[in-house]
Amino acid sequence: MNVRRITLPPKEVSVLLISLSILLPVLIYSLFLFSQHIVIQQHYSLKDVLFWGVLISWAQLTKVKLPFFAGFSHVYLFSLAAIMLFPPWIPPILVFIFLVNSPSSNTKYYWYKDLYNRLQTAISASVAAAVYWLIVIYAPISISGFDATVALAVIAASIANFVINISLVSLVVYVTTKLPFRDIWFHNFGWVLASYLIMSPVVLL
Repeated sequence: MNVRRITLPPKEVSVLLISLSILLPVLIYSLFLFSQHIVIQQHYSLKDVLFWGVLISWAQLTKVKLPFFAGFSHVYLFSLAAIMLFPPWIPPILVFIFLVNSPSSNTKYYWYKDLYNRLQTAISASVAAAVYWLIVIYAPISISGFDATVALAVIAASIANFVINISLVSLVVYVTTKLPFRDIWFHNFGWVLASYLIMSPVVLL
């Protein structure tokens, strides 16, 4: 009888996984409490939620490989769109459930890497949701009589998503490879910010 052993993550990764596993439910519950005090005019059904979940899965499967063992996808676009459509606690759950991480043909994709990707992407979505709705509800912005609140809220949420996402990805690469954190950040992701800012207006469509 063959017993398949479960591959355990390195100690440093275990610490990160435990920390993020505690943080994510706290953020989602906080967003749920916050959503009880705001009015969301959009009406949605379970089919709508599942539709956006499928789009998130598709976006992750079409990600681009980056140096230093990382990758980049446009999940954030669909995550931000979901933030605009649903109560703020729903998008992080969508991202966590529907984020599909497929291994490449020549590398192993351990369960803890999949879990970490789900956690950090959902946490990024949580922070982006908080930023978006705080601006929309509490900091309306008008430019020459034009209501620019939603547009600027999307840009701010996109930047927040970028900072959290890239920081958490860089952190796990740093603790597993011991490569300089600064190099990981700038070589992999220095140019990605431009993509975030240029593509974020697409969310409004």
